[in-house]
Amino acid sequence: MNRARVLAPLLALALTAAAETEIGGRIAALPSPVWLDGQSRTLARMKGDRKFTVLYLWTPNQAALADFSRIAGIAEKFGKDAAFVGIAVGTEERLKRFPGAVRLGFPINVDSRGAMLETAGVAAERLPLALVLNKENTLLWQGRSAALPGVLAQCLAGTFDLKEEIRKHRFSRAVNTAVREGKFADAADLLHGEWEKSPDSIELLEAQLALLVRKLNRMDDALKLVHEAQRKNPGRHRFFEAEYKLLNQPGREAGLPEFFTRVRKEFADQPGVLMAFAVAEMGRPVETLNPARVLELADAGWRSSGFKDRTERGMFAIEYAKIVHAVGRTDLAKQLAQTAYSCFAGDAKRQDGAKQALLYYGKLLVAAPRIQVPDLQK
Repeated sequence: MNRARVLAPLLALALTAAAETEIGGRIAALPSPVWLDGQSRTLARMKGDRKFTVLYLWTPNQAALADFSRIAGIAEKFGKDAAFVGIAVGTEERLKRFPGAVRLGFPINVDSRGAMLETAGVAAERLPLALVLNKENTLLWQGRSAALPGVLAQCLAGTFDLKEEIRKHRFSRAVNTAVREGKFADAADLLHGEWEKSPDSIELLEAQLALLVRKLNRMDDALKLVHEAQRKNPGRHRFFEAEYKLLNQPGREAGLPEFFTRVRKEFADQPGVLMAFAVAEMGRPVETLNPARVLELADAGWRSSGFKDRTERGMFAIEYAKIVHAVGRTDLAKQLAQTAYSCFAGDAKRQDGAKQALLYYGKLLVAAPRIQVPDLQK
């Protein structure tokens, strides 16, 4: 697993000054004897001879509902090697009414008083969250379900580094303390030191930028930092997206022309990136919209030799057609839709979408010459 990537939840924790979990401690008991299905269980009996346990903490809200399908799939995949236990924070009555809970595929313990939040040191707003315990109930890891499969794979392969996980949490605690005490410069320095060890981490970079801009009002330093990150990570669009966000701050728009000159050069062989920036620019408020800039980006992408295949070129053509239609060139939009249709040969679903676009632009071209200027005096 990428060492920098797993720092992401810790950084979010640090910058919001939430509570922290003590990795390496033990969680040997469940918060209550009440189970949502009315049965009686113990953690030891549920675990059996499996080496690991996943405690899935959630509270009845939209975030949990959106996460249920993912955690259910993970439990199905890893259920032979790890015991999965749901811990739901809320009253039994409310939990029973919450849709999807009974279909998670593993038992749910009812934590009506939020005892597990205090035991694990987890803030309620961070739920849903997964905790991984080993055979001795030592807390190895906590984080979002999206990262859980990678963690479990490491645990099962014997490559999970508990010492490194503890180190990361101590680092997070130091940043957290600095933020909580208002020592934002110290927090930024700590983050920078960690980032220098993992300069490919966009999460560490964005955490520094957030402090530099929002707390320290050091925009120039933020721009210098993001330029350094771009030099260390050539061809990675997220480091340019970070600068784009900075340049969209009030008073910084003057830097956009030079920025997009670099973007067109850096991503000359990545047309999808150029189109993504074009679409973002097209979505600007009318006061700051620059259609010429949008067209420059789209044209640079269209001329690129970086298309992987005809399908990718066709998908680009569909987006390009929307842009040229928006600026009044429906004739070019129709041509691009025709190109997309040809590129999608053999892909009936995509070709049907291109056909619909082709018909749409064609009808507009037929109707346009028939338009008569209305009498605006009536």
